[in-house]
Amino acid sequence: MKAMQNMASIFGEDLTQVLIPYVDSKFKTIPDREHRAMAGLSMGGMQTFQVTFDHLDMFSYIGGFSGAASAFIMGNQ
Repeated sequence: MKAMQNMASIFGEDLTQVLIPYVDSKFKTIPDREHRAMAGLSMGGMQTFQVTFDHLDMFSYIGGFSGAASAFIMGNQ
């Protein structure tokens, strides 16, 4: 269980600190919370809730499909 929490944490850090800034710098985006969403299905749904609940300052729209319970079982950091 601890290994899954560590992987989720690393994924969240990569997404929020590397991928989103890279996309915002290379593409014409509106780089603010009101114009950013994340959604996922199954494991992606779990990752969506894990990342977005830890970074509510970055995401205003959240969609999780068939994976929501896992984020609550694992616990938010």
